Amino acid sequence: MRKDELQQQQPLFYHALENACMNHRVANAYLLSGPHGTLKHEAALLLTKSIFCEQHQGVACEECNTCRRVEEGLYADMVLLDGSKSAISKTALEDGDGSRVYILENVENASISAQNSMLKFLEEPASGVVAILTTDNIDRILPTIVSRCTLIPFSPLSEDYLLSKAKEVGVQDVDAYFISHLVKDINQMNEYAD
Repeated sequence: MRKDELQQQQPLFYHALENACMNHRVANAYLLSGPHGTLKHEAALLLTKSIFCEQHQGVACEECNTCRRVEEGLYADMVLLDGSKSAISKTALEDGDGSRVYILENVENASISAQNSMLKFLEEPASGVVAILTTDNIDRILPTIVSRCTLIPFSPLSEDYLLSKAKEVGVQDVDAYFISHLVKDINQMNEYAD
């Protein structure tokens, strides 16, 4: 389960999520910031699941139909945009009917005009709308955006975790050891599985 991985590898995020869910105080905007491959995408999905989970008791159950649909990207009230692949438009953010979550990944790659549009959304959030922004480089985001978000820093993944992931994808023990000391992005592990 993702929440177990996040609890172990990103305890600051997990504690903030658990606290927000238990106290029913989810912020209108989060900025998940840290090195590439540090489970920010997975964290954004877990936060989204926790908002919409059918159990409505703390951190998402990850087993109900809603949690599975969020995981698969099939939940209608979740919009996932990637700043490195597509423009982040103000229009998509302003339609705030009911509860909605916008996950804006790689925000540092959005143009200045797109970031200014985001800023307008963050300054006047619609009721029930949550924005989850992720970045590998917080210095490339407008400081006014950063100031309007709940900032959660992500740490590099532990070598033990990377070692176990390398073994999971079929990398031999000796190679897995060296790879876990060189690679800091979990997504690169599959490249070494051959």
